[in-house]
Amino acid sequence: MKFRLVVSLIALLLTSTQLPLHAFDQKPLPLVTQGKSAYVIYHAPEAPDSVKLATKEFQRMIAGSTGVTLKIQTEPAAPMLCIGENAASLDAGLNVSKLPADGFQILTKEGNIYIAGRDTHEKKFIWRGYKSRGTLFGVYEFLEREVGVRWLMPGEWGEDIPAKKELLVSNGNEFQQPDFPDRLLEYVQDKRPLVQEWMLRRKIPPVAEGRKTGSGHSWDEYVSVIALQAHPEYMALVRGKRTLPVGRNYKLCTTNPELVDLFAKGVIESLHKRSWQKSASISASDGGAFCSCEKCSQLVTDDPHGKRSNTRLLLQFYHQVAQKVHKAHPDRLVGALVYYNYMYPPKEPMPISENLSLVWAPLNYYGYGLYKPTYQREFVDVVKGWTAITNNFVYHNYSTWMRSYNGAPLPPAREILKLELPTLKRQKVRGAIMVGQSGWGYGALTNYVLSEQMWNADIDVDGLIQEWLRRAYGPGWPSMEQVYDLLD
Repeated sequence: MKFRLVVSLIALLLTSTQLPLHAFDQKPLPLVTQGKSAYVIYHAPEAPDSVKLATKEFQRMIAGSTGVTLKIQTEPAAPMLCIGENAASLDAGLNVSKLPADGFQILTKEGNIYIAGRDTHEKKFIWRGYKSRGTLFGVYEFLEREVGVRWLMPGEWGEDIPAKKELLVSNGNEFQQPDFPDRLLEYVQDKRPLVQEWMLRRKIPPVAEGRKTGSGHSWDEYVSVIALQAHPEYMALVRGKRTLPVGRNYKLCTTNPELVDLFAKGVIESLHKRSWQKSASISASDGGAFCSCEKCSQLVTDDPHGKRSNTRLLLQFYHQVAQKVHKAHPDRLVGALVYYNYMYPPKEPMPISENLSLVWAPLNYYGYGLYKPTYQREFVDVVKGWTAITNNFVYHNYSTWMRSYNGAPLPPAREILKLELPTLKRQKVRGAIMVGQSGWGYGALTNYVLSEQMWNADIDVDGLIQEWLRRAYGPGWPSMEQVYDLLD
């Protein structure tokens, strides 16, 4: 299918040029030749819904490329495309039990093609945000590599299926898993079904399914206003006053031991009521006016730019609350932002509870801030500083996001894309929650690259951008590359 993308007055046809991708060395298998195929698509009758979706997507894409519709059946028959874990895949030697979430294996053996991964069955679902779809992602990887399919943006116009008279597929064995087990792409109209469909095709879980690590501003959720009014000493001392809570963005005196106990009790009760929730956020309310009482002030330092840093103050509170929650809910997690005037790591190590995930949202880098040389130079060292104190570290940034969703096109930000996620991978950061661009007319390219990097952070960014432009704009791609480079 041809894809037309309208930006300004340009609407050009797609091409099927693609980047050189991994291929196996053995003799390829003829999946479709001379308008025919001997293959069937097989899945077990009891397969999870995501596996059944994978077979339908496989059937549709092969038909769209070659005009040949393969039969889907629930009984194995050689030669076959065996989709999902089942008796046939186990007999062929596939064992997905040791794969991480979303991981998969693609194997060809005796003329059959096996694709299976870690899958969460609907009947065994436990936590929100923890569904694994390894088989589905393996099928999408196969379709991208072997058929050349690309999903450039959501919907029919974003789907590019190259026409092929014959389809020869690689022969071999491969394992894949995401570079970031926790990964989300936000602010891209992610509540829309077409966008959620695109996310799955790009091997990203939809935001609507929930988060592995909750980290929203939450200080108003766990201690009642009545308790705060009865104990004004629980409130932050700001400019010499402890103001009673108003709205959501009030601050607490985090060195008050009674407040810590009461706050932790609220988190414990919240998790008890929400059995489906793996994690709870204990992040500070937005803004930076933290307590300046004597005990809290002792934990305040300067950040690398000479400004006030509340990092030690917040980390001590997070650690103390997390420890208390761990005693009551040893199988649950707490997440907490390191952000605003507590975005830089402490100069000296601090204890971090094993159930505490720190979610770094570096405010200085929002809105293309990482184009500033000062921030580019410090980025690697700041990441190293955080990962030195905890392995449970998640990156959450608005680096290619602007508050205005309409108007002039935004650049793809090549320099930033080449810096962020590759650095995080090298430092073994566990998660990447990236904020994309909700205006798909100009943001599709950036969203596409981010989605690819969250699976494979070492992808050639320049090559990926050029391939996307070629396939989105056809013969007009060099001109569009000039436009994007000018914006950068």
